[in-house]
Amino acid sequence: MTSSTLPVKQLVSPAQLSKVLQRSRVTVWRWIKEGILPPPIKINGTVLGWKADVINEWLDVNVS
Repeated sequence: MTSSTLPVKQLVSPAQLSKVLQRSRVTVWRWIKEGILPPPIKINGTVLGWKADVINEWLDVNVS
């Protein structure tokens, strides 16, 4: 896995997160289910994503 810093005021989609983590989207969803990744938030009731600062913090803690 590569540590990449994402813009702080950006919403990170599951596809973007899978690219940053260099893992499949299936793995991203499995990690959410297993509690490895924080759960995404819903925007407008349909769009799922993470605040970039949450992902950046997770990357700092979990990626060497």
